[in-house]
Amino acid sequence: MPSFPATRVGSINRALARAGCLTLNGTETEHPSGPAILLLYDTVLETLAAYPWQHFRSFAKLARTDAPADYQWSYAFTLPADRVGLPVAIYDRADCRSPFMVFQYLDNLLMSDAAEIWCRYPRLVEPGLWPGYFMDLFTLNLAAEYALAIREDERLRATLLRECFGPPELHGQGGRFAHATGMDSQAQPSEQAGNGYDPFTSLYRSGG
Repeated sequence: MPSFPATRVGSINRALARAGCLTLNGTETEHPSGPAILLLYDTVLETLAAYPWQHFRSFAKLARTDAPADYQWSYAFTLPADRVGLPVAIYDRADCRSPFMVFQYLDNLLMSDAAEIWCRYPRLVEPGLWPGYFMDLFTLNLAAEYALAIREDERLRATLLRECFGPPELHGQGGRFAHATGMDSQAQPSEQAGNGYDPFTSLYRSGG
């Protein structure tokens, strides 16, 4: 396979080439399947990002303001602007010894009586910051979707998905995904891998 830069367009071209499709010569909009290419890129990335990969995790101390007088809490903390979804853990001390549970979410705020709040949260980063094992997984998963959406090749899609997530009896936990999650856990073991959450079982079983 040709070499592609670790950019959004480069990632798309890598998957298009893997699926045997025409690659981009310019912008995404110049490709005959431009809208589908972008939609599937975002869909696959958001689905894979539901697993707590280390490179999609960040840690921050939240900025505090006084809570409005009509609320039961003393303080309002602004959640990180670059987050995707809710934080995975909240702490009321810098050493993060144990999760803190006494708070309430309100729109883009976290309400609490704690004087200080830290959080671990998911965010998306550019392909240039992805480790190789995730890039390989993403490319294969996206190629499977391009195989169906652009080439209308159901057999190729099934083959690529099997390589990506393993045979059906592994319920989406095998193949390149198993390798990638194993590498990720070695990079920095999490308290509970995946927090017991599996975003892929239903995707694999439904075939999309």
